[in-house]
Amino acid sequence: MARNKINEIGMLPDNKVPYTLEKAVLKGDGTNRTLEDDLKDITNNIDDIIIKIAKQYSKECITYKGILPDSTNGATGKRSDLQVLEQDNRGKLHKGDFWLYKPYSTEWCMTIDCQVVHPGDFVYFDGDFFRPIYLKNRTYADKTTFDIIIAGGGAGGIGAAYALKDSGLRICVIDKNNQLGGTHLVGGVSLLIASPIGDWYKKIFKEGYDCGKNNFYYQYSKGDFRRGEGNEFEQLWRGSLYYNSANNYQGAHLNLGTHWMGEKYYKDLSETETILLNTKITQVYEKDGKIYGVKTTNPETGIEQDLFAEYFIDCSGDGILCTMNGTEGIDYYLGSDSKETFNEESLTDNFIGDRYGINTVELCYRTKSRGRSGDKLPTQNMKNWKTFSTTVSGSNFGTVPPDGDWSVSSKSRFMGLSAKEFIDGGQDYAYHIGTLKAMDFFHKIDNSNSDTSNGYFGGGCEMLAIRESNRINCDEMQIDKDIVTRITSSNYRDLHTIALATWWVDIHNNTTGVSLGTGCPHGIKYENLIPKKYKNVLVACRAFGCSHIAQSASRLVKTMMSIGYAAGQDRKSVV
Repeated sequence: MARNKINEIGMLPDNKVPYTLEKAVLKGDGTNRTLEDDLKDITNNIDDIIIKIAKQYSKECITYKGILPDSTNGATGKRSDLQVLEQDNRGKLHKGDFWLYKPYSTEWCMTIDCQVVHPGDFVYFDGDFFRPIYLKNRTYADKTTFDIIIAGGGAGGIGAAYALKDSGLRICVIDKNNQLGGTHLVGGVSLLIASPIGDWYKKIFKEGYDCGKNNFYYQYSKGDFRRGEGNEFEQLWRGSLYYNSANNYQGAHLNLGTHWMGEKYYKDLSETETILLNTKITQVYEKDGKIYGVKTTNPETGIEQDLFAEYFIDCSGDGILCTMNGTEGIDYYLGSDSKETFNEESLTDNFIGDRYGINTVELCYRTKSRGRSGDKLPTQNMKNWKTFSTTVSGSNFGTVPPDGDWSVSSKSRFMGLSAKEFIDGGQDYAYHIGTLKAMDFFHKIDNSNSDTSNGYFGGGCEMLAIRESNRINCDEMQIDKDIVTRITSSNYRDLHTIALATWWVDIHNNTTGVSLGTGCPHGIKYENLIPKKYKNVLVACRAFGCSHIAQSASRLVKTMMSIGYAAGQDRKSVV
């Protein structure tokens, strides 16, 4: 980034020279290497990173201590320099000491004091705990006018962005997290259940598979899911394309390396598109039934920008573009639907909907599984954590990302995070409560003693795992009869099918009494993406036009990627 651009956006006053500050203050103790020297090996954005530290983190990052030691070798169990640092040397450290994390493997992540550290992150000591700072990706748009703005970088946003990647159009992707991937990477749901998706994603997944950062799950432990001809990858990929609850065929799920895939997405898409991370949409500008712009805010820097586009794709998960100026019950729906809302045959005649009847929201959490017991718990004293009567024994799934030193646990409704806490309190409040309940669940149920060989609490994932929130009122709404209609090669065109799903009615806290195991591919229509409120918007996320029942059978990550990809292809054809 040029110095005049830095000054222009207010990141650094004119009278500050970042390299003078860096060499005077940030020089490592006992070495001639500086922060600049160590950064040269891993990034080209040296100016941006040093300026961020000098401006935003000058109180936290005072003395640069060099490269952070790598994590313990799980194969040998030998204590690493990092474990010695964690357990033995906290009393010798000073507040403001900070390190650059540069592991032996450039894609290997670790956790320290219950927080994830990615390659290229900084870690500082605040006097009690180690805390990471993620500084790598850009958070400022050099231009303000685009052909298409994609709101959200989760599953739908990834699909839309890849569809538009080489279109030659001006594309901007806006996401509130510090990494692309939404629920499936940031929220910890990196095990993608077998379901249909196009070959565009096969190429992305295979690159990680070939270098050991992605793999297939269940292929050996629950049967042989190889299908068709070709090498092992081709057979397993084919077996990952559908799930049939009717005959208990579970398919080969995709197990993603959460850091590697996030970096892959960013590297691929930032070549031709503007990617804004750590950026929230705080206002929607509309006129004459169209959105023409959005106001964005970066909570870290405080920078606000107005961005404008001809078309918008809402991939935010919550339908933020259509709900921010919308009215509940008219422009969008929330909770379980009454019989009269869509007249669904599967509901009893007198069924009354419930605003708080959304599918379960939870916070997945990490368990340290590879040996280090030296972590401290920043949010609560391990012996005096808050207890909740709503956390009860039970589980949903667990997985081990191929590129980290932790496993991830999903406890679903058993964690006891209520819809009321989520809807009335908001996502930030629900995340806070979810963190406390995750700690309680781990200590009370998963591990009655925090120092047993079963593992150590590794902290909550960075965002909630949200199965359902708002659903946008679209030109056509997918309802119960649609998810039991089998899509074939002879009817998909007539039904305007743009994506397939093979899941079933899966409401974790089912208050409707409905149980529909489809056992067949059903479709999402193009009309399910067109909101009634706006003419130039498509909804390509779990907030697409559907009933509460239908959404539970169509909400899987790969299905959302598919509707995102279809939305991107559609917008490419009309711009």
